[in-house]
Amino acid sequence: VELNLATFKETDRLDDNVKMFIASKINTKSNNAILQAVENLYIKFENSLEFGSTIEMENIEIELLEDALNQILSLENIDLTEYNDIIFLKSTLPDLIKLAKLLSKKYDVVVTNPPYIGLRKLNATLKSHIEKEYKDFKYDLFSVFIKRNFEFCKEGGYLGFMTPSVWQFISSYEKLREFILENTTISSLIQLEEDGFKDASVSISTFVLKKSITRKKAIYIKMDDCQFDGLQEDKVVNIINGKLPGKYEVSNEIFYGIPYNKLVFWATNDTLRTFKEGIALEEIAKPRQGMATSDNNRFLRSWFEINIAAINFSSDGSSSDDLWVPYNKGGGYRKWFGNNETVITWKNKGALVKNHARELYGSYTRTIKNEEFYFKSGITYSFIGKDIGPRYTEAGFVFDVAGSSIFINDDSEMNYVMGLLASNLAKYYMDMLNPTINIQVGDLKKIPVIMTKDVEKTDLINKIVNENIKISRDNWNMYEISWDFKKHPFMLSDNKSTSVSESYKNWSSQNQISFDLLKSNEEKLNELYIEIYGLSNELKTEVDKKDITILSADYKTDIKSFISYSIGCMFGRYSLDQAGLIFAGGKFDIDKYAKYKPTKDNMLLISEEDYFDDDIVCKFIEFIKIVFSQETLEDNLKFIADGLNPKAKGTARQTIRTYFVKDFYLDHLKMYKKHPIYWMIDSGINNGIKALFYLHRYDKSTIAKFRMDYLHEMQRAYENDIEISLNNTGAKDLKRVDLLKKKLLEVTDFDKIVAHIAHQQIEIDLDNGVKRNYELFQSVEMPTRGGQKPVKTNLLAKRK
Repeated sequence: VELNLATFKETDRLDDNVKMFIASKINTKSNNAILQAVENLYIKFENSLEFGSTIEMENIEIELLEDALNQILSLENIDLTEYNDIIFLKSTLPDLIKLAKLLSKKYDVVVTNPPYIGLRKLNATLKSHIEKEYKDFKYDLFSVFIKRNFEFCKEGGYLGFMTPSVWQFISSYEKLREFILENTTISSLIQLEEDGFKDASVSISTFVLKKSITRKKAIYIKMDDCQFDGLQEDKVVNIINGKLPGKYEVSNEIFYGIPYNKLVFWATNDTLRTFKEGIALEEIAKPRQGMATSDNNRFLRSWFEINIAAINFSSDGSSSDDLWVPYNKGGGYRKWFGNNETVITWKNKGALVKNHARELYGSYTRTIKNEEFYFKSGITYSFIGKDIGPRYTEAGFVFDVAGSSIFINDDSEMNYVMGLLASNLAKYYMDMLNPTINIQVGDLKKIPVIMTKDVEKTDLINKIVNENIKISRDNWNMYEISWDFKKHPFMLSDNKSTSVSESYKNWSSQNQISFDLLKSNEEKLNELYIEIYGLSNELKTEVDKKDITILSADYKTDIKSFISYSIGCMFGRYSLDQAGLIFAGGKFDIDKYAKYKPTKDNMLLISEEDYFDDDIVCKFIEFIKIVFSQETLEDNLKFIADGLNPKAKGTARQTIRTYFVKDFYLDHLKMYKKHPIYWMIDSGINNGIKALFYLHRYDKSTIAKFRMDYLHEMQRAYENDIEISLNNTGAKDLKRVDLLKKKLLEVTDFDKIVAHIAHQQIEIDLDNGVKRNYELFQSVEMPTRGGQKPVKTNLLAKRK
């Protein structure tokens, strides 16, 4: 046995001098044919470093080439002018002929771990070659190599591969699957676990193909069917020997009964039956991919960023006056209802978005797809994830690629389809049709739908689905992130409580009832669909708690959300007089508020000590008194403080104050997805002064008012405190003086920044969104003297 290696090298085409040299030195009647054969060889290998073994050897005549090589190698008495030509040929031709022979041969066994590179990542030359020579296999080089290696293999020979497992399932490789099933017999396949091959960043399968058609069953191993503590090699052996589950023996024929011939080798006979008996989802519904704006920063906003009056939440798409409309953008895994957070600019029926797409691509329909379905009710879901997570979407939405949607032909079948998509069956089918992290419209279309003729079951499914949608909708609307938010859950009880603790318990109890009912309902749906489909041997009815997607009551989280609601009341976003959003743009009227007055100047001061009787902590305490009771104030403050930090030392007021100084703004950023509506002015690391203002009440004089009415007052407070502390001589007082001086210095320096920005009287436009408006106050260039470079500084806390 000889190790027979050949290396691809960069090769140029023959120039005219070399051609003339060959023509003059080869002494045969067929020298023209030999010259043509040599020339064809060099042309074939012109891009060999890029094309490698994908180069096919048709029209290459090995015998003529070897004849030419023998004559060239035997040449003597070479003229000096021909020296370079003979050196070129002797140094390149033997290797090219060897490569050509290797690439022309047929082999008993062909084994490879080919490169995994998607078409879009290839350079232009290789991409063009692949698209021309391997158009049905072009989506990744590993697919190209499967086809090319098939040509290397003798009839009846074997091919062995280790490749990404996606070829077994996703639509891009349908032609590859057809080719394999029509031209080979799968001998064996091992589908590794997701992290089964550490050096690969994708899921891997190893498989063997026999280049002939037989009826012999293949052995398939599904490694993630069971857990095993030990080496994968040992796990495979145990599965093969039947000591662990995960071994399947099936023939190629079963794959013709699965949509797109997907290699779902673990499909049972009952599962295959449902594909035959059921109708494809696409026959009763229209799963559709939404638009890609091509510039989300420009065209999309979180609904809470802009003037609420500019949004038409119930648009039918017919008006050219709709400035902003709701936009389904997917979001995290959530079932039944929710994730309604985004709006899209839609003036003149989306003219800005369409014109942008037209400028980029010539026709806007390339990225703005299925426009005829905009503003219709249907079912939406998140593109990324293994579970569909269907959510009912009301009429009035445009939808995105990541928030693709399903539209039912007959409204009476909406709940039946939605219940199916939310059940264990949908996940079971999607694991077969596309076990990747992206839910493709094409795969959804092929989910089999078996409509029951049992009216009682249909009515029960309708009832349960409606109830689940309501539970999830009510839950979604308990949080500020919903545009239909009414009141904080602590304030929804009919019997007005004077205790925050009791209010939390009431909310927690109500939430648990909803959670348990939703879980019970989902398990009942599973039971109904499993019975209808006859898949009791394949599926269970149980639903894991983690798959119940309504938000659960949580002591710490809910205390923080209650504080956030109180800040909304302090700014006038919400009111204790009526439910829902009260002010989010327009002309602010403080006289509309009776029970609890918002801050007049749109400013809430935050400091580490209670220097002023109208700072944020004082305002919060006043809020607690009004909402609950003066008599229970201390108990309520303690319950709130314990929720924030049960291990904190000091009084409840001190814990609450520390939360406002250190953590509130970070929690606000998290709640509002890095698009804060309350902005924090921040002097720096010494917490000299912080203050919040409400974006929707901002005007060009806001910063100047902060400087005159708050910053300067804080300076004077520090100066007075330092003077008082200096009159004491204790060690603690000296440390305190040092700290106060740092704060005073920070505030004094900060005054220069605030003065510079206040002088500019910066205007904002809510339509521009948080990010662009926030940047107006960040990295501001401060003027300097003596020709020095301007210094950039920030007025606001960093929006990480």
